[in-house]
Amino acid sequence: MVLTDSQQDELNRIGQSRSLPAGYVFRARLILMLADGASFSKIQRSLKTTAPTIIRWKQRFLAAGLDGLDTSHPGQPASVLTAKLRARILSATRRKPKNTTGMARSPCMPRWKPPPGGRPGKPPLATPARTSWLF
Repeated sequence: MVLTDSQQDELNRIGQSRSLPAGYVFRARLILMLADGASFSKIQRSLKTTAPTIIRWKQRFLAAGLDGLDTSHPGQPASVLTAKLRARILSATRRKPKNTTGMARSPCMPRWKPPPGGRPGKPPLATPARTSWLF
């Protein structure tokens, strides 16, 4: 595999980077080793990878150059927001919720009452057991 000077420089920069994603750095190092004439077994040992991975990235690089090493996955294309769909979404978000207490509560669950001692969720400040060491 033969690289141009600009490709060589760019791959060296990527291969030495500590801020780029590790996968991108790995792929740059793989291509550099292939360009240097390293055998598959040497690349496999050095980069801890497999032959199918080496073949895949070599083919991608030969087909698309440096852009072939990028792995962006754009996902599903955005759906078109029609006026009817927009109106449905807005009406659903503007409706007042059924439970207006501010907290969701199961109908089977009893109403919450603060525990004795006046501090919700914590034990009372002064109990005989806590103050016995003072006297």
